[in-house]
Amino acid sequence: MVVFSTANATTKFDHCDKDGPFRLPLLSVTLNPDPVIPGDHATFNITGTLNTDQTRNTAIFVYYYDLKSQQMIGEKYLETICPKGCMLTKANTPFTKIVNFTAPKNLPTQYGIVVNVVEVDYVENRLGITQACAKAEVDIIPV
Repeated sequence: MVVFSTANATTKFDHCDKDGPFRLPLLSVTLNPDPVIPGDHATFNITGTLNTDQTRNTAIFVYYYDLKSQQMIGEKYLETICPKGCMLTKANTPFTKIVNFTAPKNLPTQYGIVVNVVEVDYVENRLGITQACAKAEVDIIPV
């Protein structure tokens, strides 16, 4: 868990499942502003390398959650990495995606952020396999 005051904080993203048997590729994520401000716009700069080729259904899935209850907070962000007309990235090739997403107004002082790359099954209207991930757990100590 990252603990910091709001004066000079940097959110550190790490593996989603550090001890799991199927460790996913780690995404690199930077935020602006950092830390995020409840109810305000935040820009996520996401970079990574996937073990598989991107498809038209490869998407970025971002959400906030409450560390105490482990419940999702606010809206979710889900958008394909490569909209129509862009070049899909091949396996083992770095990619970058800029995501603009508003932080929940009711963000507690202890919260998490999860950033996933997933395959979306639009026929079944559900998320499929997670291909890469990053997670940050934040504990803001007001100054």
